[in-house]
Amino acid sequence: MSKTKLILLSSLFMVLFYNYTFFTKSYAVFHSYPFMLSLGVTLFLFIALLIVLFDTKWSLKPFIMTLFIVGSVTAYFSDEYGTIISDKMIQNSFETDFSEAIGLFNLKLLAYFIFFGILPSYFVYKTKIKYPTFLQNLFYKIKMIVVILVFISINLFLFSKAYTSFFRSHKPLRYHTIPTYPIYSFGKYINEKYLKKPIPFTKIGTDAKLVKDDDKPKLFVFVLGEAARWDHFSLNGYERDTNPVLEKDKEITTLKKFFSCGTETAISVPCMFSDLTRSAYSDKKAKHRSSLIDILNYVGVNVAWIDNNSDSKGVAVRIKNYVNIKDSCHGECRDEKLLEVMKRFVKNGKTTFIVLHQMGSHGPEYYKRTDEKFKKFKPECKTNQLQKCSKKSIVNAYDNTIVYTDYFVSKVKEYLKTKQKDFKVALWYASDHGESLGEKGIYLHGLPYFIAPEAQKHPASVLWFGENFGVKNECVKTLENKKLSQDNIFSSVLGVMDVKTKVYNQSLDMFKKCYQDRDGKN
Repeated sequence: MSKTKLILLSSLFMVLFYNYTFFTKSYAVFHSYPFMLSLGVTLFLFIALLIVLFDTKWSLKPFIMTLFIVGSVTAYFSDEYGTIISDKMIQNSFETDFSEAIGLFNLKLLAYFIFFGILPSYFVYKTKIKYPTFLQNLFYKIKMIVVILVFISINLFLFSKAYTSFFRSHKPLRYHTIPTYPIYSFGKYINEKYLKKPIPFTKIGTDAKLVKDDDKPKLFVFVLGEAARWDHFSLNGYERDTNPVLEKDKEITTLKKFFSCGTETAISVPCMFSDLTRSAYSDKKAKHRSSLIDILNYVGVNVAWIDNNSDSKGVAVRIKNYVNIKDSCHGECRDEKLLEVMKRFVKNGKTTFIVLHQMGSHGPEYYKRTDEKFKKFKPECKTNQLQKCSKKSIVNAYDNTIVYTDYFVSKVKEYLKTKQKDFKVALWYASDHGESLGEKGIYLHGLPYFIAPEAQKHPASVLWFGENFGVKNECVKTLENKKLSQDNIFSSVLGVMDVKTKVYNQSLDMFKKCYQDRDGKN
């Protein structure tokens, strides 16, 4: 087969078999079959151009085969969940542990991989191509590039009005093109992660001091939730009783307008514990900079991070008290074990801050997150192929995870109340991000922030302060309908933990109006 024929056939295959979601979403916007055909031709020519640029005797076949493998897998996630493969999503994938990754595996994914990845790759591998000399190939590449660019230009000119709208008003559509956007995203991830000049570690908060009094030390537990959206908490007005315990608890405060820093764990978790706000956040910068956990550790607070998720995303790597309970579980670990392990790190007489990182509502296998006694809503979707399930069964399985989280948070509070003789106690539950449950064909989370639906950016959050903690609960209640975000966590925790430092930002401390003096007076 000639090189030209191989390049064009490969490009055509990718357009036809990897871009169902792209064409479906584009048609929903433009309602024009001629323009869909034009988009297909443009994408076909662009993929061909990409292959030509990487065309050498040693790289042509491996590059096309890589595109087939990448395209087959990403096409599955795009078609099944509406996922966009951005650089942040790639980062999240690399930071996901094996047990979470295997939860996404199924026969349909295998079929995509074999029929759209392995088989065309094998065809390319077995195809015999006569390679020209170096100079002949150089002239061939120049000729191909010119011809492709001419045809792209003609195509853009013929539908100029539609393309103007496509590129200016509907930019997110191109994020669904496969394999071009995943390849671009992977290149961006590699550049950010490995090719940019290394950033030296910046130690902030070195001036920090823990203000102690002669009364009891503080014990603050931060429950870090997973994929729990605010509008599926009956505490926030959801019609289903997903908070049967907490809804009866008049001591707690629910934050109804609390927004996330990112739409994926790999971004939200480091951002939550960083002094960098969402607008200033850079993953590379945050991971080379002291976090809230580090500063508490600097001042001698007894800090512990107990995980039932993949890991701390770099936040807890510099503290000694880190435990991942998954290491000691056979199969699914229930979040209750976090509380059991936490008790080992509570030491009388020591100011303590503990993070419990839940498995929570991790999808798509929501049904695996709960035992039978918490399966309040039935039937449940019992597959990771969510599109095979009814909307009701998906929501049932998801809502059951919220019922379990309600139980878990109440058990943490119950334990803290038993420690009030020895500590001033407090609890903050905050999920890392929300979750899409099939609205507009979108599932899970991880869409780029500016196009993500509110369901992915609006997580649940609940607060409770025990007696004499130094925070007026009636004042905290006034925060229920105030617009807040994960930007507030860093300074708010420093404030309630009585840590004085220049990196504390009073304007971001959401509790600053609610503090009491050392005698408990207003």
